[in-house]
Order: sequence, then C-alpha cells, then structure tokens
Amino acid sequence: MSTQGDRVQRVKNGFASPLRWRPFLPSPTSHTSYQKFGKLAVSEQKVLVTGGAGYIGSHACKALKQAGFTPVTFDNFITGRRDAIKFGPFEHGDLLNKSDVDRVFKDHKNCSSLAAS
Repeated sequence: MSTQGDRVQRVKNGFASPLRWRPFLPSPTSHTSYQKFGKLAVSEQKVLVTGGAGYIGSHACKALKQAGFTPVTFDNFITGRRDAIKFGPFEHGDLLNKSDVDRVFKDHKNCSSLAAS
C-alpha cells in the first residue's frame, strides 16, 4: 500500500506525472460528421448553454468559443447578468416554459445545461 509521501516521492523521481485538471472540449474537427463529410454544418457547431448568463455558464461559453464552437446563451436573467453574454448569440426564455424550450430546441440540438434556478 502506498502513502501520500510515497506518491510524492515517485512523482519527484519521474515515475509518475502530477495530475492536472483539463476540461474536455472536443474540437469541431473531431466530430464524426467532419470525418465523414469534411466540414461541419453550421448548426452542429452551435451549442445551446442554458444558464449561460451566470458565472459558470459564461465561463463555459468562453471555453466553447475558444474551442471553435458558437455558444448560444439561453437564460431568463433571474440570477444571470446581461453583461456576461459576450461570446455568442442570446435566446431569452425560461426552462419552466414549454413553449420557450420547444422554440429554442427547434434550432439547437447540442445543449449544455448549467441553469441553477
């Protein structure tokens, strides 16, 4: 059985590398339709981010934008802020309203749900 000190010693000796957290964000070119057809359709590059005007959602939008996707923010501004929407288009709506959800999912098939309230 190894101890924490043993693990640190192994890392210092080069037998193991220190773990680093890296978020998984696939690139637009890693998608299977890119491999089949050579280029993604515009709708496949868009990702709907519910709660995208909040703290975590806005950082997710920033990371998606840096990875080459177009983040579409869907928020009702109960806890989100308008100035957090900087990285893509905005759709106003509420997840509790079925017509808002139906309307936004007609155009967007990829979704990341980060809505809190």
